[in-house]
Amino acid sequence: MSDDTKPSGPDPTSPDGQDFSRGSTNGAKAAAGAGKPRAAVRSGLAHRRNPVLATLGDFFSGARRVLLRDPISLFLLLASIGLAVAFFVLLGAIQPSSFGRQVPLSTVQTLAARREVGSALLLDHDNRVEL
Repeated sequence: MSDDTKPSGPDPTSPDGQDFSRGSTNGAKAAAGAGKPRAAVRSGLAHRRNPVLATLGDFFSGARRVLLRDPISLFLLLASIGLAVAFFVLLGAIQPSSFGRQVPLSTVQTLAARREVGSALLLDHDNRVEL
């Protein structure tokens, strides 16, 4: 092999003068300026990536690789997150509730002093009095 730019074999031109040195022409005639090399125009900005998107892409590809490495651990992680969400959602549903008007404890004491309370139920753990 050599670094010669000219082919060492027979002349690649056909008897009618067409140049076949660049490959097959499929029967098309060569254009007038076909012998000149075309300069490739490249922009440095066309291939530059946004640094934020590049960092996010690297982070998510690493996270995906870690998560999909062990499917059992992924299942346990998702199940524990689901249980934690369910716990805190249902925790609000079990709070004590009763019908009626909320009044301060001083109002209950005033009614009791006037003997206007027929019966009262003290719910110590709920910090409520039901009259």
